[in-house]
Amino acid sequence: MPPKKAAPRKSVPKATTNKPKPRKRAKTATPTPTPPVALTGPLPTLILDTGGWSIKHATLHPDAIDGDVNVNNGNGIQHMHMHMHIKPTHSPNVSAKPRHQLTTLLSSQIDTIQNKSQLITTRPLERGYITDLGTQFQIWDYILQMENLEARHSFSNGGVSGVMPSSSTIQNKAKAKATLSANKEGGDVIFTHTAAVFCLSQPFTPRCILEKEDEVWFRDFGFGRVARRLGACCSAFKYLRDGKKIAHSTDETARVGMEDDETGCCCVIDCGFSMTSIVPTVDANAIEKGIRRINIGGKLLTNLLKQTISYRKFNMMDEFYIVNEAKEALCFLSMNFDEEIKKTRDVREGCRWFDREFVLPDFSETFHGTVRLPAMLQRLQALEEKENLLQNIDKGGIEMETKDDVDDKGIVEDQKPEVAADDEDEDNGDSDDETEEQARQRILKQREEERRRQDLEEIDRQALPLSVERFAIPEVLFRPSDIGMEQLGIAEAIVQSIEACDPIYRAALYQNIIVTGGSAKIPHFKERLEVELRSLAPMNCKIRVFLPKDPEGYAWEGAKELVSESKLMGGIYLDRADWEAMKESGAGGDIWKSTLNKGLQDGFTVI
Repeated sequence: MPPKKAAPRKSVPKATTNKPKPRKRAKTATPTPTPPVALTGPLPTLILDTGGWSIKHATLHPDAIDGDVNVNNGNGIQHMHMHMHIKPTHSPNVSAKPRHQLTTLLSSQIDTIQNKSQLITTRPLERGYITDLGTQFQIWDYILQMENLEARHSFSNGGVSGVMPSSSTIQNKAKAKATLSANKEGGDVIFTHTAAVFCLSQPFTPRCILEKEDEVWFRDFGFGRVARRLGACCSAFKYLRDGKKIAHSTDETARVGMEDDETGCCCVIDCGFSMTSIVPTVDANAIEKGIRRINIGGKLLTNLLKQTISYRKFNMMDEFYIVNEAKEALCFLSMNFDEEIKKTRDVREGCRWFDREFVLPDFSETFHGTVRLPAMLQRLQALEEKENLLQNIDKGGIEMETKDDVDDKGIVEDQKPEVAADDEDEDNGDSDDETEEQARQRILKQREEERRRQDLEEIDRQALPLSVERFAIPEVLFRPSDIGMEQLGIAEAIVQSIEACDPIYRAALYQNIIVTGGSAKIPHFKERLEVELRSLAPMNCKIRVFLPKDPEGYAWEGAKELVSESKLMGGIYLDRADWEAMKESGAGGDIWKSTLNKGLQDGFTVI
């Protein structure tokens, strides 16, 4: 028999309870930001040049942009802008943490640490582009506090992902803000939604980086306007502007090293910390097909010197700041590298004319290194001075009296009463009737003992000897193949860049070459570049290289001139409303190219 089916269970009704149903938590609505203020006319403008080593920044106010004064500089009364006296502040673009501590130091806060080798540093820029936006965000926020700029309204829902700082960072920010507010000179606070920021950038910045930067400036910091320009275009703008001024100036000293050929062409070489870029420009607009870059800068030179010293002398692999200080104090470019290397084989180390010693700081009494001659060169120098003195005595028949003796006599006459007073107070047995000659001999003896004591202390200090490294390390700028890099040197890259442009521009570009960046301050950089270019460029082209007095801040100065002329009006900036509209339409990173390159010829760009 088949099994009987089980009877279906009757459904038992659930007992009704008087408990209320739990309410669902209402979703927190995103706070609606205050509607933006209508922006008309010029605004307070923060000019920001974010470099690999430092950030150049300063704020221009509308009254400084619009205000003019009459200045008499000796050549008659001239009409000048009030903003001409504004200079940028150089703040390190670095975040650091002391070892075994949780404190985070931003930008100029690391200057409070004497021994920077104790810091674990993080740099947000690599090869000229931002690679750590979170760290860069915090450094920018610190700089806004330095410039009295406050982000009152945030136009984002919590910031770009991975950018907003943590709670511990916010506490450190509050402490830094309190310290900065205590150091302010009573300046008025400017709200970012009523201000503009002018950012200098590198050529061929990836689209994704531009999009993230725009979100930071417009939404997180809440700026009303954002402007962008290539740093090379700003340098070219200042060069052309200064050329026109000098052409109409009566001051002959101002014309040295600069001429106005009225072509509007110049080739800008930015030799910075992370990389070197070559940008040919016409009327301050970059020629895209002529832009070149070399992955060699000050950072690579410092690391190369650090490795060379660690292999030959001491282990300096953890002493980046000390080695960088030695590089800035001692390195130079040789005008004839091969000849100098050949001469070194015949002369013992320590006796070559370029041998120097970098005295290391002890961080108890000295916090910066100093330069001195090796012991052998010091002896040779003393012998030469003695021979020159004897020759002068034989030729002129003057008395056997040196300049130090004459100065000592004058000092003795001034100090003689004090010496006598000290003798009376101390009662050390010196005779009251001490003659002037005896007092002179006694003071000379004391000075000689003091000089010997200082010399012994100087010898005991640890010193880092540098010989051929002084000019062999910077030689990599012109010969990257020496360290195995398959790239062109600076001179070859400049020639390749100019030759890639239309023939109508080439002669003018060779004649107007501008060198900017911190690495351009290496001694003999300009002279060596002229020699190398002369051997590579066509014979019918004139070579002229211009090195500004401040190569690091030259692009920033050009941006200041551009802001003062345009007042951030026209197609140089974007309002937040326009940016939001373009963002919704899906323009993305092409926003700037479509806006700033509007009206330019094909093949030219400013971003």
